[in-house]
Amino acid sequence: MVRWFQGTHKELGVFPSKHAFITGWGPVRHMVLECNIDARGKAIRLFGGMASVITGLGVATVAYFGLVDSPYLWYASAGLLAGGTLGVFEGWSGWCVARAIGIWTPI
Repeated sequence: MVRWFQGTHKELGVFPSKHAFITGWGPVRHMVLECNIDARGKAIRLFGGMASVITGLGVATVAYFGLVDSPYLWYASAGLLAGGTLGVFEGWSGWCVARAIGIWTPI
């Protein structure tokens, strides 16, 4: 569940962002990420994300040095790095994107 806090930038103790010039100096809304996965889910996402990042770096190395002649290795590397980064973030923060939008996940 995502909670929203409202208040002016002075009440919340934050500086106005670049969006404050667009919306004016009215209430500033800040999103707080609530933990929606347990310790087992955090560990699985964190270690899975680290494995994906390491594999993505390996695939990028293979593509860079031309060890395998395939034009799609860069896409695979980018996908592994992006997904791995998301997994590491979810494991670190305890907030799952899929659960936040209402998708049930078993872990």
